[in-house]
Amino acid sequence: MIMNYGFDMASWAFASLIIVLRIIAIWDRNHFISLISFSVWSAAFVLNMQVLRNVGAEYDPALDVCFPTHTDTSLVGAIAIPAADAILFLLMLAGLLLRAQGTKFGIWRVLYNQCIIWMVVAAVAEIPPMVFLILDLNGAWNLMFPGVAAAILSICATRMYRALCEQGSLTEYTYV
Repeated sequence: MIMNYGFDMASWAFASLIIVLRIIAIWDRNHFISLISFSVWSAAFVLNMQVLRNVGAEYDPALDVCFPTHTDTSLVGAIAIPAADAILFLLMLAGLLLRAQGTKFGIWRVLYNQCIIWMVVAAVAEIPPMVFLILDLNGAWNLMFPGVAAAILSICATRMYRALCEQGSLTEYTYV
């Protein structure tokens, strides 16, 4: 149970780390923006690891089943994830709009489209876990959707990275 939730959080963390690296690249390694984006990501990661420490499981011998316990503490992490992704989205969008020569040309257009797609996918993936944690029906329902959301975000982040790699070379930098 705890390992499953831990893998979910690690999956989200690495998917969002790809977005942080994208922000750093868009802002041309600006130290202040890098510090902000990495701090936002780290804060959400630490909150989720704190939640992981609190979640547990108890065995019921009458039913021969393990029940998750203390899943209501996951609400803090479920709110931290969309908040962090929203801040990262705003940093990415601001960088694209301020640093690009407009979003009409080549790679900048791809980055802009992927930025919008990321926020839509993140919202669609992260709202159901948050709603079920707010409702707090039971421990199983509380832990059902974070894994699905983490899988969706991981697939989206890696597909966006692959699509970006198809646009240009990874070994040489060319000015457009």
